[in-house]
Amino acid sequence: MHNTGSFHVGFAEQNIKINWQGSDSRELIEFLCGDLPNNTSNNPRSVYDLEVDYAHSRFTLGCEERRLYCGDDCYELAYALINEIIYQCIVDLKDGLAIHAGAVHSGQGGILLPGKSGSGKSTLTAWLVSRGWRYLTDELVLLQGTNPKIIPFTRPVSLKAGSLKVLKSFVDFNKESAVAGPGGIMLAHRLMNPHFIQVTPPLALIIFPQYVAGSMTEITRIGGALGCAQLMECYVNARNFKDHGVERLAGIARTTPIYRLKYSSFDVLYEALNNAFPEFFHERSQNNIPS
Repeated sequence: MHNTGSFHVGFAEQNIKINWQGSDSRELIEFLCGDLPNNTSNNPRSVYDLEVDYAHSRFTLGCEERRLYCGDDCYELAYALINEIIYQCIVDLKDGLAIHAGAVHSGQGGILLPGKSGSGKSTLTAWLVSRGWRYLTDELVLLQGTNPKIIPFTRPVSLKAGSLKVLKSFVDFNKESAVAGPGGIMLAHRLMNPHFIQVTPPLALIIFPQYVAGSMTEITRIGGALGCAQLMECYVNARNFKDHGVERLAGIARTTPIYRLKYSSFDVLYEALNNAFPEFFHERSQNNIPS
């Protein structure tokens, strides 16, 4: 008989309950959600049922009477579960601005990397972490307060299949440290950042990454109005505010340096970033993690 149990995961003070069957299911939840708060202070907002069976390649995810996934691709199951957790935690959120972004931390503060899917933010986040930055997230942050802190939704690094060749150029990994499928891979961020500690640093810099095959590396300062407009494209809980949160977002754009980064290769990227932002991008290594 399968062993069973439940796991509570929280973000933005929400409580999501996940019932699991079998040790494979428990291990997958720990892999996906181990860096998120375990919140049992509130009643569960939603309850999910998860079953993972690697031996028979059978993966199912349900919520009440809904079947959310049933198939043989663990990556698609994991992707579906993470997206469900994010949705449940931010759908009614009014305490903070939820931004679709990667984020890393240096001794000078938090660097936000907003972007839509396909912009290259997850690959860039992973590369920066491999060079010594502290990992926060590659997916979602909350910005809270007048001088906002970055509150990260910390999950494994998630990359589409097309990014695997680039990832393997700077990270060594095996199947035990990843959840992979035809569509992509989720990778344990501690492979790149073994000294990981949860932090909520102040926001210090915003860089919009844009991967463009064959392009030259370009770093361009953009003004507050354009920066606010681009942040709006990555802002996912606007409907919860009377003014769509525009005033708060505009305040952040006015007081935070914002840049656009266009790149196609990591070969010269470090030098370009170091020249543009020496206070953030001086030489680092995995043995010199910022405090």
